Amino acid sequence: MPEQFISVVVPVFNAEDTVEELCSRIDNCVSKITNAYEIILVDDFSTDNTWVLLNSLYDRFDKVKIIRFMKNFGQHSSILCGMFRAKGDVVVTMDDDLQHRPEDIHLLVAKINEGHDIAMAYFKKKKHTLFRIASSKVWGYLNNILIGKPENIYLSSFRAFSQKVVKQMKLIRTSYPFFPTMMFSITRDVVNVPLEHCMSKKKNSTYTFPKYYKTVSKLFINNSIILLKITGFIGLLASFGSFVFAIILIVKKLFFQINVTGWASLIVSLYLIGGLILFSLGVIGEYLLRLMVETTDKPYYFIKEEKT
Repeated sequence: MPEQFISVVVPVFNAEDTVEELCSRIDNCVSKITNAYEIILVDDFSTDNTWVLLNSLYDRFDKVKIIRFMKNFGQHSSILCGMFRAKGDVVVTMDDDLQHRPEDIHLLVAKINEGHDIAMAYFKKKKHTLFRIASSKVWGYLNNILIGKPENIYLSSFRAFSQKVVKQMKLIRTSYPFFPTMMFSITRDVVNVPLEHCMSKKKNSTYTFPKYYKTVSKLFINNSIILLKITGFIGLLASFGSFVFAIILIVKKLFFQINVTGWASLIVSLYLIGGLILFSLGVIGEYLLRLMVETTDKPYYFIKEEKT
């Protein structure tokens, strides 16, 4: 019986501080599980010395494969690029900052070998900044509501997939890939594995508010219609409020002979209704823009250089 083939995919961005240690530890740990494995490092258009280091690692390690994008496409696209090229019976993904211990890969692989489709790390105590901790809590709450994630499952980018799941992911076509939605649209056989979380060894964090906002927008707009529902609800409330306000003014005029001064109420109403219309148009416009991009079948990424 042939050995189990394991693929480890790492999205890399400005990781000159960590990528050498990370690759060495992955190679050391996975080689103890099987002789059949590969390490796929996907450079998401780093602006530091990362690509030079990746080339050095490619020369030093027989199992290393490296890919570089033509521009920054984001973590999800980087992971998918590596997964779609992976040959493994089990595909493991992890971050590049050494917060995920390569020494724990075998624990995730063991869960896949038990018959589960996806195994994800669960970190009871995360060693993040306050912003990351707070945003992670908000993130988990939003995923519970918007994509129907089981409440007992915790999301993590340190995870293992069976080959069956990876094959099904290749069939999903979207210009805005979002992993939680893709995973839970394919399977509900997902388990958590309690693991230790480490401090990041990157000197400069690449996790910024603009990136967080971009990811959240994918969740809200590309994987949910909740904004359209909220916009419709607000419009309904505004219409109802305007109707009630109009009835009050009519009653005052006809039954109580109270002169209704119209300028203030008129201006307030116009600003309110105008603002709601503009807000609604903005939301609808964002949906239409992304729908237009989807219909063009734009690829997840464009590759500048690849060594495999």
